[in-house]
Amino acid sequence: MQKFAAVAETVGLSYEYATAALATVTSETRESADVVGNSLKTLFTRIQGLQLGETLEDGTTLNKYSTALAKVGISIKDSSGELKDMDLILDEMGNKWETLARDE
Repeated sequence: MQKFAAVAETVGLSYEYATAALATVTSETRESADVVGNSLKTLFTRIQGLQLGETLEDGTTLNKYSTALAKVGISIKDSSGELKDMDLILDEMGNKWETLARDE
């Protein structure tokens, strides 16, 4: 939690959801909580960057991630154009996870 708590709160991820996500990913991947925490921090930071229209240091426009999610039917923004809370985005991803092909 220490690795990603600050950014998780910023993107609207509740403490309860964050702890459940950390426990689930750690259990499923058998990676350490430290590794999973860093991964979640990166994921949440990049999704937060989508709202800000940022470009990564390597020149990747973060819209690339938004577009990839949209291709599988997940919008990161609500009907008023605001970034959805991370809880909702992750729930939508979780609901589709079993139906996605490996390349998706």
